Amino acid sequence: MAATALVLLGSAAVRAQEGLSSLYGSRNLQYINLRYAPSFTPYDGSGGEMMFGFNSMSSKTDKTSYKYFYGVSLGGGGWWWSEADLPYYGPRDVSSGYIILQLENKLFFSGKGPVRPYVGAAINYGTGALWVGDRLDEEVEEDEESPSGGFDFYGGGVELGVMFVAENDYALTLAAAMDARSVRVGSELKGVYPIMLTVGVCKWLGPIRSP
Repeated sequence: MAATALVLLGSAAVRAQEGLSSLYGSRNLQYINLRYAPSFTPYDGSGGEMMFGFNSMSSKTDKTSYKYFYGVSLGGGGWWWSEADLPYYGPRDVSSGYIILQLENKLFFSGKGPVRPYVGAAINYGTGALWVGDRLDEEVEEDEESPSGGFDFYGGGVELGVMFVAENDYALTLAAAMDARSVRVGSELKGVYPIMLTVGVCKWLGPIRSP
């Protein structure tokens, strides 16, 4: 189901590119990234995401050595936390699956050469489902008003990365990011701070033109 939804969303994005080409800059980035989170402070656990993104270059940096890109990415992911003390559930092992939408920008120190370092920033929103294990504290009573298992989050983060550009303008992306996310379970909020390690494949494109 999730894979089918991502394929349909990807097809819609391609059609949008064809119909809105006049809005794009003279250079564009299209990428697929895999992100691994080895740490989810303050919880003990890990997670991962797959993101599909499209960024366009600002016309204000057409003639500068540095290049500024902005765009959007969409994907999905999940995490696993050990003995997480989330609202309503008490201390339990918790896992999740979610979809995430992210607005982002990247500032490249140079748009030329085989090695192109950048700094980035993003804001994101995600929604998904929780799966909880048995209660670790048997004295905690079940709450009749506990949520059904859904949750959402919003947040943002900063990223440091580098692209290694090869033939035909394909590039390997390596990056590290720090996010701050506010996870809402029912009416309660919990802050989490994942560290994200990224590896991906990017295509540097020229101007996008309608057929």
